[in-house]
Amino acid sequence: MPPGQEIGVGSAPHGVAVLDIEGDGDADLLTSNTGANNLSLMISSGNGVFGAPSSIEAGCNGEYGMNAADMNNDGIMDLVVGCRFSEDIRILRGNGNGTFTQMTLQDAGGFAWMVVCGDVNGDGNMDVTVANGQTSNGAILLGNGAFGLSLPTITPMPNHTPATDVGDLDGDGDLDWVLSSFGAGVWHVFTNDGSGGFTFNQEFIAPIAPSCAILLDFDGDRDLDLALTDELADVIKLHRNGAINPLGDFNADLDVDGGDYTQFAGCFTGPGGSYAPACQHGDFDGDGDIDCGDWGRFAAAWTAGGQPPELPQCPANELPAINLGGVGLLALLLAVIGSLVFLRRGAVKTDSNPC
Repeated sequence: MPPGQEIGVGSAPHGVAVLDIEGDGDADLLTSNTGANNLSLMISSGNGVFGAPSSIEAGCNGEYGMNAADMNNDGIMDLVVGCRFSEDIRILRGNGNGTFTQMTLQDAGGFAWMVVCGDVNGDGNMDVTVANGQTSNGAILLGNGAFGLSLPTITPMPNHTPATDVGDLDGDGDLDWVLSSFGAGVWHVFTNDGSGGFTFNQEFIAPIAPSCAILLDFDGDRDLDLALTDELADVIKLHRNGAINPLGDFNADLDVDGGDYTQFAGCFTGPGGSYAPACQHGDFDGDGDIDCGDWGRFAAAWTAGGQPPELPQCPANELPAINLGGVGLLALLLAVIGSLVFLRRGAVKTDSNPC
């Protein structure tokens, strides 16, 4: 293999974007340089060699995460930059001639660490997902197709959150969401209701400290599997996408019944309580405790026939009003759109790959 090209960019580069900025068919490169507080642009010559970097100002503080997406549906790729220190998102319009114009500046909801774009609500416009690092949350900012972004919808995460990733994990045609928690040692999977509303589905425990999640079909069966990288353990955990289980199915027997009720009741903490890692699947609303809000969702998902047993801590008036005829239908709906289970877990040794 011939020697590679080495290009010096600004201090502390973190985000990388690949896009054709001048419409010549070649892929150009940009880096977001946190220390230098700018972006570096390297234009491809078309033969595998890139030109010297030129500096671009994003107009924010601490450019960290970055993604390329068409934010106004004009066929030209734009830049979406996550600014860690000013805690906002900057959109830079691609002008199609190698230049960019500063557009929207929107609150990111925290220390923007990683940015991934996709149409999460199915309206044809690109939206923005953000992992907000030490702020310990993920955020969704909906795009309007004209560079506008909504205020962030925040999803709390346990401890430092370095990575956000999206893909259709349950095969229903919309983008689901994976957030990594470096400090808590877990990856959380959230399923999409089709309109950009996300519900906690399940978690995967890391050997030590999660960095990223890569969504790809590594077994060739036309669904997305998970390759989960652990930055400190230096491994990749491979999770193959398998059968769909109902929401609330703690013991993975395809029913939500008395066995699951016993585990849920044992995990109950009430508002603000802490729970063991084995109970985290019961935090259906992702608010950091297992309480009556989660019990309402569990009761709605009941598939064992009739009403579930009462949970003494939760008065009946705190549960959703669902008639018996609706229980089976709602449970079926939740089973289809609300859950996924990954099988054949494994680990592959690799070098550390932090986000």
